[in-house]
Amino acid sequence: MPTTKFLPGFSKKLFGSAKRKSLDIIRQQSEKFMHQSLGGFALQFASFIPQSFLPENASDQRKRVFSSEVTFWAWMSQILSFNSSCSDAVSRIQSWRLQAKLPAISSKTTAYCKARLRLPLSFIQTVSSQVLSVLNGRVQTQDLWNGFVVKSVDGSSVQLMDTLENQKEFPQPSSQKKNCGFPVMKFLGLLNHSTGAWEEHLTAHPNEHDARTMKKLLSSFTQPCLLLADRAFCSYEIILRLRDRNVESVMRLHQMRAKGFTLKKGKRIGPNQRLVTWIKPKRKPSHSDLSDQEWDELEQSIEMRLIVCDYKDRNGERKRMILATTLLDAQKYDWLEIANLYATRWDIELRLRDVKTTMNMEELNVRTPAMAKKSLAMALLGYNLVKAVSQEASQEQGVDREMISFKGVLDWINSTTALFQEMRGRAARSLKKLYASFLETAATKLIEQRPYRWEPRAVKKRPKPYPRLSESRSELRKKREAGDLIPALS
Repeated sequence: MPTTKFLPGFSKKLFGSAKRKSLDIIRQQSEKFMHQSLGGFALQFASFIPQSFLPENASDQRKRVFSSEVTFWAWMSQILSFNSSCSDAVSRIQSWRLQAKLPAISSKTTAYCKARLRLPLSFIQTVSSQVLSVLNGRVQTQDLWNGFVVKSVDGSSVQLMDTLENQKEFPQPSSQKKNCGFPVMKFLGLLNHSTGAWEEHLTAHPNEHDARTMKKLLSSFTQPCLLLADRAFCSYEIILRLRDRNVESVMRLHQMRAKGFTLKKGKRIGPNQRLVTWIKPKRKPSHSDLSDQEWDELEQSIEMRLIVCDYKDRNGERKRMILATTLLDAQKYDWLEIANLYATRWDIELRLRDVKTTMNMEELNVRTPAMAKKSLAMALLGYNLVKAVSQEASQEQGVDREMISFKGVLDWINSTTALFQEMRGRAARSLKKLYASFLETAATKLIEQRPYRWEPRAVKKRPKPYPRLSESRSELRKKREAGDLIPALS
């Protein structure tokens, strides 16, 4: 039996040193687990989110099983795994802890869901800013258009769980019966074409017009750039306030201005181009966020260049489109180049499809508006991380970034997470070699070119023959208990 050094005959078991030693080992293993082995995602994205970044910016300093760092990566694993369940995230954490030889945790999701509630939105925004700084720092000359960073803005929406809190802030469409619809959270997104990443977004009431939300987004334009937008944003106030921030714009002419437009008006600078002067409206628009004094201080007029161009719609029919731009120099900015540039505005529609359809984020299973906003922020951050991998892979391998498939890279990230997890604790040289191979393969995930492809906008799959819900489930249960509910015939 081992005895103490100075008191022979006394067993070491009478003292607490052995227990403290065990606790120290567990603590060291836990810290190593949190900072080095939080799944393969932490190692895959170490170029964009350094391992020390999350602990340094976490507001929660308590030693928890579900710390800010653990919660963040577990939540990100849900996002990148096509919006998987909380149970799946807890299973991943259990697997990580098993590999780190840490004590097992409960399979219940309650503690993890509470940890997601504790994770502040500001923390997610800080991480997003870090990723965007890396993306913007790697922009090259070929990513610009005539020296401009090109951006697009557009609105979309996601569906939320039918709860009182969600219905209060983001109500369901008025055309749906009460208790038979779902809350809709609208958001406005700003896409940077130079990186392919979402730079900013704002949530809004579903009935709020995009132009009103856009005015809240103006403060995000801190650097000179060129903005592409559809006709919903083509207003005197928005264009002028953008120009005051050194932001040029190319937009489709608003339908009310297009009604009275002819090529006979304005100064002729080409067969299909005119320079026109827009006069400030006499009355401030009802959706303007400017005070009366600020509205009066706006310039009384603005010079605009209108370009008429023809295009074919998805059905092959020839139509006319009028573009309004603040790029007045017809010699420096050819109208055909501007028209081709505006055609790239469609990229933002495809990027929205990547987030909502590919990443399965069109429906957010959250009970409160606060969690809905955090879930959307996490989804856009996860998208940006995939785009960061695409950008680095394209520059390393000399491949056009726009030709790299988002879905292909996302699948590749999910497929190699376990490989990076196995690199835990190994030499940095081995990890660097694996990451180089990871980028090399990511650059091969290219979009297949299918010219002249056309698909009808119709759905082949038929819905199951269930009747539509016309009243709340609680009312139907009451009717069933009272014997008033007649079963539907099969």
